[in-house]
Amino acid sequence: MIGAAVGINLLRLAVTHVTGVPLYLDMIGVCLVAMVLGPWPAVVTAVAT
Repeated sequence: MIGAAVGINLLRLAVTHVTGVPLYLDMIGVCLVAMVLGPWPAVVTAVAT
């Protein structure tokens, strides 16, 4: 789950850079992991991203 969330974060970050839209969508994976697994796996996801 953490690996998928990191992938989601990086994909959203790439989309943001390509389109030039100033949206900060690279934290969606961290929020998803925090809701499902709790705060410590979310910290691991954030650091890995």
